[in-house]
Amino acid sequence: KNGDKKRSLREGVDALRHGEAEGSVAPDAPIYISELRWLEKVRHPIAHGEMVKCSTSVDIYDVTPLSRRMPLWERSDGGIFIGERGTGSGVHVDQCLWSNVGRNWCGFKLFAVWGWEERHNIPAEVGKGRIFHLPLTSEEEVWLSRAKVLALVHPGDVWVFSGGQPH
Repeated sequence: KNGDKKRSLREGVDALRHGEAEGSVAPDAPIYISELRWLEKVRHPIAHGEMVKCSTSVDIYDVTPLSRRMPLWERSDGGIFIGERGTGSGVHVDQCLWSNVGRNWCGFKLFAVWGWEERHNIPAEVGKGRIFHLPLTSEEEVWLSRAKVLALVHPGDVWVFSGGQPH
């Protein structure tokens, strides 16, 4: 986004190239794309009566009726997150208590979810947006030890979690 204006992928690439030319973006800076999806709603490729911005043709919602029993399932705006090693979404709590499905296509990812009771403490202590890098500091190890779930996600893994918990 550029303020309140949404950007197309082309506009994002152009902005990065402009930043490189100005010297404000290093040419070897790792790239992370979050919420890659359609700018405007399109007809869903399987559920033809549904208008969505999501970038996947099929998701959990299409393959199992159990997904419809999840609290506050929302797939019309879901995007794909793509990043190089060392990039990612930092520690945060979603603005809405919806159910999230993580899908990992390649590489490995350390994924942590803290308990509901930590929804204010962890982001405040760790720092909203913090990304953990190896080698971990002893302070980071303590924060991660407080997580309810700590998982090394492999290529092909799929997991469900509440966005209302720190993750």
